[in-house]
Amino acid sequence: MKSSGIQTPKSGKRSKFGSIKKRPYKSFEQRIKIKEEQMKTKELAKLLLERELREKIEENKKRQETNSSAETFQIIKDTSKIKKMKKKQLKSLTKKDIVTMK
Repeated sequence: MKSSGIQTPKSGKRSKFGSIKKRPYKSFEQRIKIKEEQMKTKELAKLLLERELREKIEENKKRQETNSSAETFQIIKDTSKIKKMKKKQLKSLTKKDIVTMK
């Protein structure tokens, strides 16, 4: 005994997804418009991020300039002093180019 056209399992269960309704398809022109809008928004987002990054970089440069002007430093000519220093003192040491500092 076969039913007319619709195939169902013997147990009588039907598929779970039969009740889900699909969205109506969008026309080609609508899809193109949506893609163009998405591209525009991505470009705007990139521009905003670039501006923010530039501002942050400029702020960091200004901070470094103010910090470097307030820094005091000593030139170590005798390298044997470095060998005698403790670990805590060695951590605070940094190499810098003297020509750029002046």
